[in-house]
Amino acid sequence: VSESEFACLKAANLRFAIVRCYRSTGSIDTACAASIAAAHAGSMDSVHAYMFPHPKGGDAKGQVGDLLDYFKAHSVDVQRLWLDIEGEQYWLGSATSNQAFYRDLADACSSYKLACGVYSSKGQWEAIFGSSSFSYGADLPLWYAHYDKAASFSDFSAFAGWSAPTIKQFSDAGAKCGTSYDISWAPSLP
Repeated sequence: VSESEFACLKAANLRFAIVRCYRSTGSIDTACAASIAAAHAGSMDSVHAYMFPHPKGGDAKGQVGDLLDYFKAHSVDVQRLWLDIEGEQYWLGSATSNQAFYRDLADACSSYKLACGVYSSKGQWEAIFGSSSFSYGADLPLWYAHYDKAASFSDFSAFAGWSAPTIKQFSDAGAKCGTSYDISWAPSLP
């Protein structure tokens, strides 16, 4: 997404950007650095990144480290990295193994002193970890998905230790300023 597209989105009252920087295939999204720089130049209020981890590729801490090396090499400046926890087919097939990988991923945030958050939904969490009560990392902010087209947390159902979310993704039909995007709502970003 270009600087002019971000500036146009900002003028349309879209205040923050969360850019994909790591793919589920275990590779850096090479469009990340340019999109993050364009979001800053386009005057977005908050610029974050998200990481779709690759559990079948092993070494959660190594994946976070690779992304941070990319950030450093390309001067990527984000306020928070969101860990995208969805897509049961991308995970390890065992709730116990999935939980261990996720623990390592969340611990990597702490180890690297990195501000992280979690993107997931109750249904995805249950499918991947075997229970909505698995609560490791519940101290991280939650960005949840529910495509009900409502910019409100009124539909939120507590899970995994989260009693309140930070962001809600409520539509995948955003299309303005020459680009398409998912639409999320947050009263304030951490």
